[in-house]
Amino acid sequence: LAIFRGAYDDANFDCAEQLNLLGEVCFQLNDREASRRYFSDAVNEWRTAHLTDESGYLDALRNLGDLYVEIDAPLQAEPYYQEAIRLWEQHSVEDDFAYSTLLNQLANVYFAMNELDDAEPLYAKAIEIELNSEQPPQSDVVIAMANLARVYRQQGKLDRARELLTEAGKIGAEDEAAELMACGAWRELAKIEAEQKNYEASFAALDAAEAILRDAYGTSSIQYADLLRERGMTLVNASRAEEGASVQRKAWDILAAEATRVDLPPGERQELADAMDELATLHADQGDASQAAAIRAAALDVKKTLYLGEDYRLAEAARDVADDLRSSRLSPADRVRLGEAEARLRAMLATVNVGGRDRFTAAAEKQLSVYRDVLGDNHRETRSMLENLGTACRRVSCYDGAYHWFAELRELEREAYGVGHPRYAKAARELATAARKLGDFEEAIAILEEILEIQRNAVGESHAEFAATLADLADARLEAGDAPGALRAGKRAAALQMRLFGERSTEHAATLRTIALAYRELGEEQRGANLLLKVHQIFLERLDIDSREQIDTLLYAAIVGKDHPEGYEATQQLFDAVLETLPQHVGEDHPDFAYAVFQHGTFLDKLGKRDEAIAEHRRALAIYRTALGDRHPATGDVLGSLAHLYSDAGRLDEAIPMYEEAIAIDREYYHDAPRRISFELFHLAETQARRGATAAAADNLLETIAQEYEAFESATSLASESGIQRSLEGVEERLHLLVSLALASPDDVQLTEDACNWTLRHKGAVLDALCRVRRAQRILGHHSEIAASIRRMRHLQQHLADLAIEGGARDAASEAWDDEASSQEELDSLREKLAFALKNNHIELREEPATVQEVRRRLPSGAALVELATFRPFDVQLGTYASPHYAAFVLNHDESLHASLFDLGPVDLIDESVAELRELIQRAPRLLGLADEGELEEEFRVASRSLYELTFGRFEERVAGANPLYVSLDGELHKVPLAALSYDGDSYLIERQELALLGSGRDLLRNHPHRGLGAVIFANPDFEAGSLQRRVAWQAWRARYAEGGSPVNDLDDEEALVAVR
Repeated sequence: LAIFRGAYDDANFDCAEQLNLLGEVCFQLNDREASRRYFSDAVNEWRTAHLTDESGYLDALRNLGDLYVEIDAPLQAEPYYQEAIRLWEQHSVEDDFAYSTLLNQLANVYFAMNELDDAEPLYAKAIEIELNSEQPPQSDVVIAMANLARVYRQQGKLDRARELLTEAGKIGAEDEAAELMACGAWRELAKIEAEQKNYEASFAALDAAEAILRDAYGTSSIQYADLLRERGMTLVNASRAEEGASVQRKAWDILAAEATRVDLPPGERQELADAMDELATLHADQGDASQAAAIRAAALDVKKTLYLGEDYRLAEAARDVADDLRSSRLSPADRVRLGEAEARLRAMLATVNVGGRDRFTAAAEKQLSVYRDVLGDNHRETRSMLENLGTACRRVSCYDGAYHWFAELRELEREAYGVGHPRYAKAARELATAARKLGDFEEAIAILEEILEIQRNAVGESHAEFAATLADLADARLEAGDAPGALRAGKRAAALQMRLFGERSTEHAATLRTIALAYRELGEEQRGANLLLKVHQIFLERLDIDSREQIDTLLYAAIVGKDHPEGYEATQQLFDAVLETLPQHVGEDHPDFAYAVFQHGTFLDKLGKRDEAIAEHRRALAIYRTALGDRHPATGDVLGSLAHLYSDAGRLDEAIPMYEEAIAIDREYYHDAPRRISFELFHLAETQARRGATAAAADNLLETIAQEYEAFESATSLASESGIQRSLEGVEERLHLLVSLALASPDDVQLTEDACNWTLRHKGAVLDALCRVRRAQRILGHHSEIAASIRRMRHLQQHLADLAIEGGARDAASEAWDDEASSQEELDSLREKLAFALKNNHIELREEPATVQEVRRRLPSGAALVELATFRPFDVQLGTYASPHYAAFVLNHDESLHASLFDLGPVDLIDESVAELRELIQRAPRLLGLADEGELEEEFRVASRSLYELTFGRFEERVAGANPLYVSLDGELHKVPLAALSYDGDSYLIERQELALLGSGRDLLRNHPHRGLGAVIFANPDFEAGSLQRRVAWQAWRARYAEGGSPVNDLDDEEALVAVR
């Protein structure tokens, strides 16, 4: 390899081949980590050299898949086998035996992951290829048949499994090369018969397997000893304990003798260690702890020669030896106590239900104390029972009990193995789940981040367990109200899951749903909706109901389907199926069933079936109160939703206390995520306003507006105007209600000032945010990577603008459509990256908020401010919002004059007047030569006087004497020359007072920029030029003037291009 590395500059065939060979050598030497590294490098070398059609690349993929299977990581093996199969189908004939072997290997992976429906057709196809060949190698047929039989066995299709295994055994008897494969088939058949208590048939199958192993390996081999272990276990289960014990002793004698061999290859040493562990477990299960300890101690000696740097496996093996030794020294009385405690605990675990969880917890603690007393806190059996108890509590939603036991288990695993061991990580993950369910998101997030670090060091960032923890972290962050954090973790998890499981997997779809909900929290409704539609389609592909997991999948699909009206009929069918089958698994008093009922209720509300929706909500609420208690967040969720239904139905006195109870629960659990509380607060304020409790409504409304602005300030979508506007939508609807309350309470000076404060802040928010982000881009410009992203982002913005200008076909099948969609997706990604960079670099971009006091202080003496805004009046009788009106806040320099608020009337009426005035202005130049100038001006005065009366005439007393008069316009009023409005039908505003136009009243708080020196004139735009022509012209223009020291040299490319256009 070193020779080839020195001979080539780039990736090449020879290096790839040597890397693959090195991987194979290390695999034979049992150095799995080095083998994985070489195989991965080989795959990358083939890809980089663009030689993926070479057979060596396929070999490297298969080797990497085989390695991951060897180290029990089937999820990581799957994508390599899949790619190998894809390559084989592209370049080879399908009936080749190598192809059927690949199918078998991928099917084995699916079988290991319990994806039986995916494994079955692959096994069947492999068998078909091999049987249709003229001279099939019988061993391959036997392997495929035995594997398919395993699937049938798991699916409960025992007759089909027996038929296949018997046929496989017969093929092996006819072909010497297939005998050993047939041995596996006979052993599989023996297991099936033993499970069905057909012991004679089981012994017959074991006899056939034993004959094969005796001939192939002799009676002193590891393989023969392992078969004896199986026979001994079957004899014990068949009530022939003495015979069974004798056979097991014989198996141990063989293994003990093999352990003394110094010439045993690494692969066989691994087989020996595994066989010893199986035999030790068998003895421990039969109560022979002394023999189990002796066997485990011998297995530990073997493992010390195998696990070079994997200390955690040795630590686990050593702990098992110590545990078995302790068990072997128990007195007869202690054995009886322990047996009775175990029997009681297992009986309780089998019968625990939601209603009896408190009794279960107390009784379990009593029996567990026997384990602690007899075996000690850190014995394997004590820890195992702790895990069982925690799992049982989680199953019935007793999350405080689950938290208690998993917390203790985590500490015991830490003492036994240390924090880097997989057992510790497993207990910690269970603890994080319990913490999430209890609403302690801060602790859950901290635990999950610790687990990620453990997994990063133990299995790497490409492992399925790492992806699962990332997905959990995304969910926890979303539940905690940290949508940006959820988005980051969710995207990493989704990318990894797509690579591991495929784009259509339920794991990937579940994480996509988390990402979609995060986008919604950030105000990006369309992106969230598009993702949810994709998730719904994935889940609809899996409609069989054979297990609890599939029921959960259907419920997931139904929940997503609520957002897609075109599929409501299918969604109702999904809910019907879930509500019918779920009680068979958990009962009707289980929180999981309550959750399904609750989601069905929200769906019925979307269908307009309010009474049925209320009934479903009440049913879910009753279950939650009984199962989880009155203060659980799930109870709060249903209370808030039910309160909303009551409010819509006009049952205000019932709605208000429900909202208050839901908010109290939310404050307790989500105190660090105020936006979760904001929704309920807003609807409580609406309901209180309808009930006439204006003061209480205003207090709650002001709190929820502050919460929405806090979320707005920290949103990641603020790198574009559209993102900013989406993030402010929640503020806008709350301002409509606040202005409505202020207008309904003209004597409440403070409420009017509050409405004015938030209107000033809101109107300036978009421009402020854009300016802050642009300033941040300059601050971050010294980071080369970020600077490159900024340049790319500006290029994409220009490209999208060019596409919009140049037009062309825009249908979904056109190239322009694809170009626009991909460019927009990349632009969104870059904006998000920039927003994260601002946060990660701790760049503070917030402005001081505008207030009535600050703005009044900046007004010159004698001046006044008119702040115009649109709002939708709230109808307290119907609980709905009317069509938009214009409102005007008037603020004078004189502090004795309080801020005033005026409703100017419907926007449509004023906008119509604006349109009439603009039409007169546009017609005037054409008519001056045809009509009397005085008549035209008189017509204009009448129209402008009409618009003045509709607007400024409503508050003339407050502004007539103000000089200057600052005005911040809104809507269509931006399109009229304000100074040309006639205030009396004869004179114009410009004749009465000085006018100054502002984007927002908060502009008065800005620092005045230094006055510029000199001028730069850009002229003669070419409106016919396309984007390429403009760019060519710009480059020529810049080259022409660059040497002369033109001011253009001080502009960056984007600013100069804007100037040229």
